[in-house]
Amino acid sequence: MKLIKGVLVVIAAATGSVALMLTSLSGCSNAAQTAVDNVELAEARAEALNPEGWIAVAPGFRYRHQHGGISFWITAPELTEAGLQQVEAHVEALARAAVTELDRFRLEQWEGRLAAARVMARDWQVYWPKLQQEYERILTERGVAPENLEGYLQPAAAQCSLGASAMPTTAGPGAKAYATADCIPGRAISGHVRTETTARAGNDWPAPCRDTGWVTSQCKSVAYGSSGCSSTALAEYFYRYSAVYFVQDQRHDSNSRCQ
Repeated sequence: MKLIKGVLVVIAAATGSVALMLTSLSGCSNAAQTAVDNVELAEARAEALNPEGWIAVAPGFRYRHQHGGISFWITAPELTEAGLQQVEAHVEALARAAVTELDRFRLEQWEGRLAAARVMARDWQVYWPKLQQEYERILTERGVAPENLEGYLQPAAAQCSLGASAMPTTAGPGAKAYATADCIPGRAISGHVRTETTARAGNDWPAPCRDTGWVTSQCKSVAYGSSGCSSTALAEYFYRYSAVYFVQDQRHDSNSRCQ
């Protein structure tokens, strides 16, 4: 949850509803909110920069067990209704196999966070219009004149430009990749951007570049060699709700040529 412009945005995961509770504009100082944002960004960066341990259940849906619970990483452009059914079947299998207290604890977390996943994956196109309508209603109640609403409401959500490109090098045989993400923060909800690039050629295997931030992120990888060339690029924009990471938009590219 994030407090922006005096509006606390809460996704009611269990019911799929969107609730906006008006709070005092002076209730959270800029310094306090900045501290909260910095903590959220640090936690999101730690998750995104550590690709190890994520287990795929279906295309667009991964999870990872960690100290204190389970995290989900959901990529909306890849997750389909069939994929959600695979995830639900996985949870049903967990329920049948639950024996110990730890099993039951993890099952409760799966069920609760899967509810959030269903809302985010199935109702995302419905969510933003509802948010826009509620935000407009709240602003009107606070005395914002109708003719001034557009300035407050555009954009309600962040607007991000993502780019990912993988290709052979031009100076000589090899492979390279670039990934960029630039966003204009939204008035109601913002998130995080992540970029990742890899490049390999011959015996040149530099470490992958991974970066997570807000409101920009960029990565570049280059390797030189005349055989075994490959490069990949990824840029994505994601939200974090509790331990659910939801990728709303993504760009990716790959290359297997040396020249």
